Amino acid sequence: MRRILPPGFRRSDALGIAWIVLIPLAVLGPGLFTHPTAMVNPLTGDQAVEIQPWIRLAWTEVHQGHLPLWNPYSVLGMPLAFNWQSGAFGLPALVGYLVPNGSAPIAGALTTIVVGGSGVFVLGRVLGLGALGCAAGATFYELSGPFFGWVGWPVASVMSWAGWILAATVLLLQGRRRRTSFILLVVAVTFAVYAGQPDTLVLLAVGFFVFVIALLIQRSRLLEERRLVLRRSVDVVLGGAISAALSAPLWLPGLQVASKSIRGIKSAATALSPHFYTSILVPRFDGLPIVGSSWLGGVNYLDGMGVPYVGIIAIVLVALGVARQHRRPEVRAVGLLTVVGLFFTFLPPFVWLAKQVLGSVQWTRASILFAFGLAVLVAVGTDELVRDSKLQKTLGRLAVAFGLGTGLLIVLWLGTTGNLSGLAKSIRSGSFLWPIVTTAAAGVGVTLVLLRVRRLRADAGGLRVAPGVAAATVLLLCQTGLLIAAAMPLWVVAPPESAEPQLAVARTVGASPLGFGANLCFPASLGITQDMNLDYRVQELDVYDPMTPMAYYTSYRELTGSSGGLVGSARTNVSFFCPTIDTLALAKRYGTSYVVEPQGQPGFAGAVRVRAVPTGVIYRVPGAAPATLVPAPAGKMLPSADSAGSVVPVVHPNPAAWTIRTRSAAAEVLRLRLTNLPGWHATIDGRPLKLVGFSTVMLQARIPPGPHVIELRYWPTAFSAGLGLAALGLLALLVTVAAFSRKPSAASPGAR
Repeated sequence: MRRILPPGFRRSDALGIAWIVLIPLAVLGPGLFTHPTAMVNPLTGDQAVEIQPWIRLAWTEVHQGHLPLWNPYSVLGMPLAFNWQSGAFGLPALVGYLVPNGSAPIAGALTTIVVGGSGVFVLGRVLGLGALGCAAGATFYELSGPFFGWVGWPVASVMSWAGWILAATVLLLQGRRRRTSFILLVVAVTFAVYAGQPDTLVLLAVGFFVFVIALLIQRSRLLEERRLVLRRSVDVVLGGAISAALSAPLWLPGLQVASKSIRGIKSAATALSPHFYTSILVPRFDGLPIVGSSWLGGVNYLDGMGVPYVGIIAIVLVALGVARQHRRPEVRAVGLLTVVGLFFTFLPPFVWLAKQVLGSVQWTRASILFAFGLAVLVAVGTDELVRDSKLQKTLGRLAVAFGLGTGLLIVLWLGTTGNLSGLAKSIRSGSFLWPIVTTAAAGVGVTLVLLRVRRLRADAGGLRVAPGVAAATVLLLCQTGLLIAAAMPLWVVAPPESAEPQLAVARTVGASPLGFGANLCFPASLGITQDMNLDYRVQELDVYDPMTPMAYYTSYRELTGSSGGLVGSARTNVSFFCPTIDTLALAKRYGTSYVVEPQGQPGFAGAVRVRAVPTGVIYRVPGAAPATLVPAPAGKMLPSADSAGSVVPVVHPNPAAWTIRTRSAAAEVLRLRLTNLPGWHATIDGRPLKLVGFSTVMLQARIPPGPHVIELRYWPTAFSAGLGLAALGLLALLVTVAAFSRKPSAASPGAR
């Protein structure tokens, strides 16, 4: 059989892997080495104001010797590792912990890119493709719009493991390298879960099941193979079960947090508009909302951020690969996965049906599945070109295809810019430059190889490089040029503005909670932009997090009639919570010791002016604090929510712990401005202390007379259960691998 996994690691594999690593370095450019702390994706501010601060906070907690379980700086505290976004236990984060804090986000982004590209490379080698074809597919995936556009988010981190998961699955179903492939499957699935982003995990699972089911149906057609395939499928199921156990420390408490959050009510994205079809051929067809460009699409650019720009070269290679290898079960399965990704991205009926069956998922992000499938098919097509036995005919057809493709792009250019003028016309025309140049260059390069082959009468011995390799290399370079031109603007060096306004706020309030006298949290901010306050260790009563507990909105609405969302929004922006603290009672209820008001707006009655800062004027609120003691009424009744109390100092041994010392002559109620989420446990003088809800979103406890030491610790029971499952999963993995070592797998019937 021609297409079998070559034994050992060859020089061509080393060159391919080196190429995969160097390409992202070339795209990210010199800023990676000169300003790694200022590298951001300008398409979305979320990286700068949300994802990266979480990463840096997790880094700090790990380097202080603590597990990054709790974020004490957003609202009254939020889960950190269990918010499904920080990826604190994922491979990008683990790599980030090894470098300086400021470089951790970009180190994680590079890790994601390399894992994604190498996964496609390994999958190609498992399918018997040559190193050059695998490198072409890996390059396409690394720099594709859906993948590269989401690098730095857990979206891309999850999908970076797709190639590794499918490679291990194919090996198991074929009965090859059973022990190694089983370990690979378990590791890849486990890290995909730890990467976070449950929406994307659903998409990855959909792609996996489509691929596996398509493969099993084809492999099970022959009666003599049916039992063998089913028996091997048990390995895949067992590997998935062990992965679920190993990743339980995240998903068990993570699901618990999600069940109480606003994530479930976020509306799913609809299918992409047909307007985006042209962007598949022409990257940046609508420009970009960045400096030097503009967004011309007339729709939310975030909806199209992951548009799978492909280019004529990739389409031609995919067509070549499918035409030559469409009978291979693996190619058919990848093709079906690609089609499913395309349907989820662009067809509204398909998106509606998926939403009914699988729930509220950002289905437009299935464009990553589309890009992944295309990347594998690009590898297949490139490999066919390298190995082609009728090269002259193929090269002639490719030359014609690239000529027609160049003509098509020119027609689109003329047809879509005629009614534009000024900046819009310049942006639209500029978007066609690299597609036309690279497609034309591909046609010229293929033609030159064809002429050389004809001159030598197809005698490869007259060439220093085999003609198929030469043609494939030309196409790889042209396609890489297009992808680099499209990807380079997606990560730029954007040095932060002066930190003096934020430092002025931090120096004034210290460790005390800060509230806002007006709803100006995003994009403008009275204090520090939500989540960026993590970098300054300032606790603010605002948050931008899809795991924000629903109780924040309901409790604040009961008090004020407002949800605490963005002012002027047609509906509550459920990822934001930015309440206005405009009365002394509200400030004391939520324990905001300071409130910042807009310039020129006086503080509310009872607030004491402290100083002006660049973003507003800060007022101190006497009697408002994270912990207060309120006299307990007789019987089992609790005092009213607004009962006056005395301030109690709080010591924080670590970000996920509180220590409070009390001394009183009568029974009292300790009120804690701490988010009421499963996982907080309390002791009084070493004995368990019962915590109950206060104002829905906070906690309180009865304290008997006398001197006491109250200690609180965030450590969810679900996390402990997850650790126990992970230990069992590790044991099961060791036992299974040992069993595989003693019992050789059945002989493989071959890959084809």
